[in-house]
Amino acid sequence: MAEASENRMVDIARDVDLGNSAHKFSYSFKLLNLRMTEPWTFRKKFSTGCESGPSSWSCEMVFHKVEDNGKVSFPVTIKRTDSGSNGLDVVVNPQIRDDFGRNLSERWVLQGGSILGGDAITRILEADFSNTEEGFCLILEFQVQIFIFVSSCHSPSTV
Repeated sequence: MAEASENRMVDIARDVDLGNSAHKFSYSFKLLNLRMTEPWTFRKKFSTGCESGPSSWSCEMVFHKVEDNGKVSFPVTIKRTDSGSNGLDVVVNPQIRDDFGRNLSERWVLQGGSILGGDAITRILEADFSNTEEGFCLILEFQVQIFIFVSSCHSPSTV
C-alpha cells in the first residue's frame, strides 16, 4: 500500500499476527537517504479486534532529514484511541538498517504498561550516523521495520 507524504509516495508492507497472548503489527518500508529529503511522517491506525479486550491505536513516527553533523531525531508517538478502561501493555520497536544491513537503532524501544483508552506515549529517538565506517553521506536508503506489540488483553482482569 502506498502512503502519501508531502514530497513522495512510500510503499508500506503490513503484517498482522493476532495471537492468543499478544497482538503483533509490523510495517516495513524503505526511505531514501534522509539527508537528501524533507521530513516524512509514518502514520498508521490499527485495532486488535480482540474478543477479550478490543482496542484501537495510532502510531506516528517522523523521519527528519539527517543534519550535516550526522545527527537525526525521530519523534515517535503511540496512542490508544479507544475509550477502554482496561489497562493494556504496548511495545513499539522500530528497526532501521542502512545499505550495509547494520542496525542503526539497536536500543530503541518505546514501552508502556497499563495504557488506558486515550493515553499516549511519546519519545524522541536519536541517532548519530557520523560514526558509521563509510560515513552517513554514503547511506543511500534506510530499510525500516516498525514492530508494535499489544498485550495484557487476555489477562484474567480483562477476560
